[in-house]
Amino acid sequence: MSFELQSLATLWGPMYWGFVFSTILVGATLIQGYMYYNRSWDPLSTQVAVALLLILDLSSTAALASAVSHNFLVNFGNYSSFSSIPPAWVVEAGLTTIVTFIAQVFFASRIRISTSLCSLANREFIALQKS
Repeated sequence: MSFELQSLATLWGPMYWGFVFSTILVGATLIQGYMYYNRSWDPLSTQVAVALLLILDLSSTAALASAVSHNFLVNFGNYSSFSSIPPAWVVEAGLTTIVTFIAQVFFASRIRISTSLCSLANREFIALQKS
C-alpha cells in the first residue's frame, strides 16, 4: 500500500466508521422516539422539543451520508476531492450544534426545576421543625 493511500485510510477511516456507528445510533433514537410518543404524558412544549430533536438528528445523519457518498462513491479514486470540505459537512456541523444546544437547554431547565423543588421542600421541612 502506498504512503498516500495509507495516509488517506488513517485520515478518513475513522470518519467512515463514525458514520456507520452514528447511523446505528439513529436507529436507536428512532425506536426511543417511537416509544416516547406512545407513552408520553409530557407537556406539548416537551413533545415539540423531542420531535425537533428527532428531525434534526435525522437531518444531521442525512447530511453526513451525503458527505460520505461525495468522498467515497462519487469521487472514488479522485484524491483531490479530499482537499476540500463538502458543504454537507458544514450543514452537519451546524445541525449537530443546534441539537446539542437544545438538549443542554432542556437539561438546564430540568436542573432549575429540581433545585427549586428541593429549595421548596427544604423550606417546608424547616417550617415544620419550627412549629
